[in-house]
Amino acid sequence: MNHGGLGVYESGYLSLPPELMEQAFVGRDGTMYGIFYPPRIGQPGYPAIGHHLDIMLTPIPYRFWPRTARLMIRMPHQPEMIHSISAFLESKGVSIVQAESTRSGYRYETWSFYLVFEDIDTLSFDNKRSVYIETHNKLSDLCNAIELECGPALFVEPNDIDLSSAVHPSYNTALAYFHNQVQEAHSSAGDDTWIREPFSMQCKGPGLLESTPGRSDLKFVVDFLQRRHRVSLDPAVVFAGFHTHYLNMRIALIPQQDLQQFQEIVVDYTRIGQSDSCTGLIAHITSHFKSHFNAWSFHSRSFDNEIGHESGRLVFVVMVQNTGSLGIGSNQDPHREVEKALEPLTGVWEEYQIEANVRHITTSRVQRKLSKARLDRGRFDVFLSHCQKDRDVANRIRLELRSAGLSCYLADEAIAYGDLFNDDILEALKDSRELCVLFTKESMESEWVKTEWGAAWALNKVITPVLHGGTKIADLPPRLQSRHAVETIGDINRYAEALKRRLDVEMLG
Repeated sequence: MNHGGLGVYESGYLSLPPELMEQAFVGRDGTMYGIFYPPRIGQPGYPAIGHHLDIMLTPIPYRFWPRTARLMIRMPHQPEMIHSISAFLESKGVSIVQAESTRSGYRYETWSFYLVFEDIDTLSFDNKRSVYIETHNKLSDLCNAIELECGPALFVEPNDIDLSSAVHPSYNTALAYFHNQVQEAHSSAGDDTWIREPFSMQCKGPGLLESTPGRSDLKFVVDFLQRRHRVSLDPAVVFAGFHTHYLNMRIALIPQQDLQQFQEIVVDYTRIGQSDSCTGLIAHITSHFKSHFNAWSFHSRSFDNEIGHESGRLVFVVMVQNTGSLGIGSNQDPHREVEKALEPLTGVWEEYQIEANVRHITTSRVQRKLSKARLDRGRFDVFLSHCQKDRDVANRIRLELRSAGLSCYLADEAIAYGDLFNDDILEALKDSRELCVLFTKESMESEWVKTEWGAAWALNKVITPVLHGGTKIADLPPRLQSRHAVETIGDINRYAEALKRRLDVEMLG
């Protein structure tokens, strides 16, 4: 299954749709491994884009790439079945790096294993099939052994569609291909060999990846290519797509000057009849695309689906190719050209009411979408804890955060210590993404402040101390001394920037 969306690259950070990271099984503080590869500009079938950077990311470490495969096994839904299969794989010395399962009623379940054959020593690459021969053979032998030795544990029903075989192998050709590319780059020993070295990125929040320092890391290579080609790739809009079958994420960084070629087509539809069929809807929409509208990505979302009523949204990202001598798409504004082509689409088609809109894809618009999604996740970005005597300083912090576009709940010490923890404050704390605590000599003694940061600790919130009035990190409670603190009020703007980077990671589909 493919998942995709738009994101932003800026200063070594990739902000991606959080659901992409979830599909990759990468949680907070997890690692993604990547590699650069040159775009095939000017070759048949590949539209010419002046400058862009293509990346592949995966949660599978680079050392496993040539020895990785996927195995899908269908088995009866019985408690002992998964033990039988996993014990068999263990007996064969096969490592399982990722696994997931789905279930079909009470009949059978399907397990997908991402395997590594660590005992393979020599590697021979098959260029025609983009696989390592030894991995291919190992997987074939494993499948034969499973069907032979685990037959009773497998779900095989010859008369059932797509269930004639219970074992389905697949080879991760992308990982094998890029591993082989690195080896070939090493053998060529060119000046730019380092660009093709694998790199890693650390997850710093939902959908947020940070480039780790190094000669071949994302930020270093982007900066290098900017200087070489005199093009701006920072910031850049990111086109991202994740394939769950192979655990591969493909990413393209599109610079500002090339974004004008891309348009986002948003089609909202409502079914106005009683039919529950959507046959032909997408074909009808795409019939209005011109031949030089190259669809780069597409996804859909259903908002309501009931008998007699359905509504949803289809989103296409198209590139209007400059066809030059053909006389189309060369001298027109791509946005207006797409708008004109889609004008007949808006209206009633069979049982659907359709409205089509064309939007420019710009870095600022994607960032606004990120901000809107962030605000939609909850009421407050920051819960600001302080004591009553420090309210003026707390107000200064709140204004600084607001000027950065962050929502802030200013806690109040109006309730005396000993009263019950106010329900409104507790709800605000739960509904805030982070806690910022203003620590002064007065607040250090405030039982109310202690209650607030203690509750945030229990809720597993990010807690950022702000030091003021002569307080030092050594004065903080022991549990907070390891937290990264804002040491002066003058650094609040830097804290706001860091906070926005952590929060601006979720985007609208």
